[in-house]
Amino acid sequence: MTGNAEGVTLCLAGDLTHPEDSITHYDTKTGGTPIFPTCLQPGKIQSVSCGVCDNPLSLVVQTYAPLAAQQAGRSLPERCLYIFGCTQAGSAQPEAATPSYRAPAQGRVLPEFYLKFRPEPGVKRDLLGRVDEQHMAQLLAEYEQSCGRAGQAPQVAESASCSVDGEPETWAGEGYEHASATGADSMYLKFSKRLQRCPQQCLRYSFGGKVLWPGSRPPAVPACDTCRRARVFEMQLMAPLIHLTEEAAEWLQGDGMAEQDLVTLLPDWDWLTVAVFTCPNSCESAGSEVVEECAVMFNESDAVTAQAGKRAKLVAEP
Repeated sequence: MTGNAEGVTLCLAGDLTHPEDSITHYDTKTGGTPIFPTCLQPGKIQSVSCGVCDNPLSLVVQTYAPLAAQQAGRSLPERCLYIFGCTQAGSAQPEAATPSYRAPAQGRVLPEFYLKFRPEPGVKRDLLGRVDEQHMAQLLAEYEQSCGRAGQAPQVAESASCSVDGEPETWAGEGYEHASATGADSMYLKFSKRLQRCPQQCLRYSFGGKVLWPGSRPPAVPACDTCRRARVFEMQLMAPLIHLTEEAAEWLQGDGMAEQDLVTLLPDWDWLTVAVFTCPNSCESAGSEVVEECAVMFNESDAVTAQAGKRAKLVAEP
């Protein structure tokens, strides 16, 4: 995977798969059934089930994620990540796992389409290399306007294209903040501005990099169960993936190729991002070829709660 100067690679939606396609574990895709490396021995994985309703989970994304020796202490050319999710109402729990050979029993099969990699574009700058402050101010105004809508989470504006112009940005380029944008506001504003580089991104990948998080506090991540080392950020799913999956489900349903209730169930997914943290050593569990890693979800409702809390605090102050 080739990223920008900060090591960030994005995944954008590609074509829907076709029955005649020869999909392998080297393909990064969303939906369908998981494809595992053929070099592995048959695994002992049981059905992957939801921790809330106990129903089988559906494959959301699988990505080919090899690691070099300098990254994990040994070369892992066949390594993959599989993200599962629940489509039952009220049970949108993510699960992350590294490879197994045998596909577990699944819940509903989500629409299957390829994800294509590309480096994250840099920040837009003027001819003198300065950050476009006017554009930043416009984003802030849109953000504050969206926050003023009662009971609604701030929304990221959509864009028809993803520009690749401009130099790679450092976090210093994200420093523009209005005086009223503090705490959760500040972090969500940075989150929103970063998404503006490519609003249709479905996935961000940066092994050992920095998670793009909309909350004021970073996610709490447990250490690896085997080596006890702190897990590192590896990838995160982004909200456009939900819309694109719904859209694909509508297309397929029109052709009689998707379950009728998928379109009504997917809106129960209201997350802004799902971040996946993995062991830096890519440890294996004893007697198993599958390792469960850590997935942390940030919902739109969390953003609404943060905004409501801030407004209540401002009203209470003398």
